Amino acid sequence: MSDYLALYRQYLQSINPALDGEFLIAENLSTNWDEPETALDFHNCAVMALIEAENSPMRSMYVEMAFQSLQRVLEMAVYPLATAHLALVYYLVGDRDLAAQNAFNALVQVLSSVNANYPPGLIYYFPAHNRQELLRDLLETANYSEQTLFLSTEILYRSSLAFYNQNGVRFLELANHVNPNSCHLNRQLGIAKLINQQLEGLFNLHRAVNLDPEDADNLQALYLAYRGLGQQQLANFWLETAKVTGKSWTNLDINQPFTYLDFDRDITLAVEASFRSFVTGVLLAQGDWFEAEMEFWRHSIREGMTVIDVGANAGVYTFSAAHRVGKTGKVIAIEPFSQCIQLLEETCRVNQFSWVYPCRGAASNQGGNVYLSLYQASELNEVVTDAAQLKSDNYEPVPCFTLDSLIDTYQLERVDLLKIDAEGHEVPVLEGSQLLIERFAPIILYENIAANQGSNLAVARWLEGKGYRLYRYRPYLQELLEIESEADLQGILNVIALPERELRD
Repeated sequence: MSDYLALYRQYLQSINPALDGEFLIAENLSTNWDEPETALDFHNCAVMALIEAENSPMRSMYVEMAFQSLQRVLEMAVYPLATAHLALVYYLVGDRDLAAQNAFNALVQVLSSVNANYPPGLIYYFPAHNRQELLRDLLETANYSEQTLFLSTEILYRSSLAFYNQNGVRFLELANHVNPNSCHLNRQLGIAKLINQQLEGLFNLHRAVNLDPEDADNLQALYLAYRGLGQQQLANFWLETAKVTGKSWTNLDINQPFTYLDFDRDITLAVEASFRSFVTGVLLAQGDWFEAEMEFWRHSIREGMTVIDVGANAGVYTFSAAHRVGKTGKVIAIEPFSQCIQLLEETCRVNQFSWVYPCRGAASNQGGNVYLSLYQASELNEVVTDAAQLKSDNYEPVPCFTLDSLIDTYQLERVDLLKIDAEGHEVPVLEGSQLLIERFAPIILYENIAANQGSNLAVARWLEGKGYRLYRYRPYLQELLEIESEADLQGILNVIALPERELRD
C-alpha cells in the first residue's frame, strides 16, 4: 500500500476509529500518485491535497493543488464525484454560487448516467458538525452513485447562506430524500420547517430521535418544538427524557424563557427557548454560527484585547471573544433589547465571565432615548429615532449613547476589534465613535446587508474617509480580499475594515 493510502486510512481513523474505508482503499490501490494520468488518479490526488490542507500552514497551496487536479479531471472526462469535490472546494473558500452550480452539475451527471460504470474514488469531507455521520454514510454504501448524491446534495444545501430560507429548505428536502436515515439532516430540516412555522417539521425531529434516541441535540429540538406549540405536557416529557444525557439545559425549569446550548468549545450559551430565534435554530441545527467572518473574528482575537460588540443579541460574537481575551481582556456587549440583555447576563453568570460587560442601550451619534421596533425574531429588531416611524405598537424605549462615552465609562485604554450589527443604524454608531476610532484604530467588522436592504454604501464611504480599507473574508484560506469598488460590495453580508496601522504591520 502506498504512503498516500496509509494517510487516507489515518485521516478516517482520526475522525472516528470505527470508520471503515477498506473497500475504497482496496479499489484505489492502482492510483498513480507520482505521475497521475487518468481522471481517477487526478481525483484521488485532489482528495489527498485537501486532507493535507487541513493541518498545514501551507493550506492555500494544497487547496490550489486540489483545485487544479479537479479542473484537470473535468477537462479529461465526466466524473461526477470529482465535480462534487470541486463544489466542496468552492464552498470551503466561500464561493457559494459556484459551489451550488457544481453540486447541481454533479447531481445531474449522476442522474443522467445511471448505466455508467464510474470507478469509485476516495472521498473527503471537511471539518463540520456532522462530519462523522456523513463519512460513515458515504463509506457504508458501496454504491458510487449514492456516494456522489450524498456529497453533492450536502454541498447544495450548505451553499444557501441560511439553511432555513426558501432555497435552504428546498435543498435540505432534497438531501433528506437522498439520505433519509441521516439524523443530522432530519434535525436540520425539522428545525428549518418549524422556523418557517411548518408543523410537519415535527415529523423530521421525531425521525431524528428514532435514528439516535440518545442524541441530546435531537431531544432538545423536540423539547423546544413542543414548548413553542404550547404543548406543555409533551415538552415536559422530552425534558425529562433528556435528563439522562446530563446536559445542563435539562436542569432548567420548563418555564424559564431561555435554554442552554454548547458553543465554541466549552461555553454554555443562554439562548431564547424558541425557534423564533435564529440563533437558537442555527446553533442547535448546525453546531456553530453560520457567518464565515466568525472564523476571522476568532483567529484575530488574542489574550488581553478589548473588544466591543454593537448589536450583540444573544452573544455569539461576544462570547467567542470572551473565550479568547481571557481575564486580562475586556468585552463590552451593547444590546438594546431587554430580553437579549437577560441572555447575555445569564451566560456571563453561568460561565463566570466577569470580564464581559452587557450594556443595555443603542449606540448612536448622541445621547438620549430612541425606540426599538420589535420583530418575532430578535435578530431583526431595528432602532427607530422618531416615534412617527414606528410601524406597530410592538416596541421598547431604550437609552442611546455614543461609543466615545464608553472610553470613560469603562476606563478603556485600548479597543482592538469593533463589531457593528445595527440593522441599518451603522452610520450613527460610527459618527458617535470618532474619538474612539481616532485614538484606538480598531479593526471593524460591520454588517453590509441588513434584512432586505442593499449594500450599506454609506458605511463604506464613511470608513474610507477615515483611512480604512475594506475587505471581504475568504474562509478556510483565511485570506482578506480588498474591495476595490462599490460594485464589489454587492452580495457581501459582512465587511472587514482595516485601519492604516494594521496595513503597515
